[in-house]
Amino acid sequence: MALAAPSLAFVAVLLFQSDTISHRQMEARAQQGVSAISQTLDRELRQMVTNLSVFAASGWIETEEYSLLHRKATDALRGSDTYLIAVDQNMQQILNTRVPWGTPLNRTSDPVSTAEAIQRGEAWVSNIFFGQTAKKDVFNVVLPLISGERRVAALLMTRDAGKLSDAFQENLPPPGWAYAVLDRTNKLVAGRAPADDQAFLLSKLCGADGGDAMREQTIGGITYSSASDALDPWGWRACVWTSSEQVDASTTQRWRNFTILTLVVVIVTIISGAALGQMLARSIRRAASVGKALDAGGDVPEMHSIVREVDEVMGTLTRAARRRLHHEQEQAILLSETAHRAKNQIAIASALVRLSARSAASRPV
Repeated sequence: MALAAPSLAFVAVLLFQSDTISHRQMEARAQQGVSAISQTLDRELRQMVTNLSVFAASGWIETEEYSLLHRKATDALRGSDTYLIAVDQNMQQILNTRVPWGTPLNRTSDPVSTAEAIQRGEAWVSNIFFGQTAKKDVFNVVLPLISGERRVAALLMTRDAGKLSDAFQENLPPPGWAYAVLDRTNKLVAGRAPADDQAFLLSKLCGADGGDAMREQTIGGITYSSASDALDPWGWRACVWTSSEQVDASTTQRWRNFTILTLVVVIVTIISGAALGQMLARSIRRAASVGKALDAGGDVPEMHSIVREVDEVMGTLTRAARRRLHHEQEQAILLSETAHRAKNQIAIASALVRLSARSAASRPV
């Protein structure tokens, strides 16, 4: 535990400091996300303008070969979820590739954006509106034709609003973040709103005063972080946002992971410490038994330990005990031999004394 505590304390300090780091990461993610959405949206709109320019330069408008233009445009736009419309000065549709050639057509459902483009003399994007021919929400990209000699006053590229979300699938914001694309009236074009009251919340989160920096605001007890970007010259806005629920969930997940990590480290430390203690205790008991055998003077059994130092100590004690035992055995043999020789000498001396006594002339009294 003493070894693990500093590491756990260091991780805890990092987690406490993660709020600042998380805020910086959120700002970076917000800028990255809104930039990706803006670039994708701008690319899609400019691609539609490019297609309109190609059809305007085809020459079929000057020769009034509208049936041929209808057929070629239908083939060229097949599978793109976009349709070509040509209107005159009275906003009357001349052709519409959404329906077969020859189908009776009415005035365009959004004359305001067409008139705006003609007045500006440049490409313009409409707001979301309900298309009478499509029977769904659509938007138009309008390219005015400046020359007054043509019957066609403007070419329109119309697209279903619900299909625009498909263009952002490869450039979605980071996990935990949502995105929204709004027209000039703050109506949702693509993405999703944070709640049912989407008009109010989207105007707050993606309003014109938001700039491209991340903003934090509390709405309905929930703190939202958002960043938005206005697309010039189209007038639409792109924004990304996340809620405190997502941030709190991420923070809770980090602390949950830290708690699990702490428990795992504590359990592993306790188990490892217990195993290490048992190993050391077993080795020390073996060393103690060798020491007792050495002190008793008997034969010392040969023992080994997985702890290298303890094994060396036991080896040294065992060798010392065996050397002492061998020395004692040598001393015992030497003493036995000495006693045997002494007895022999005494026996010889006694025999000599007896022989001398037999031949002596007198005996001591």
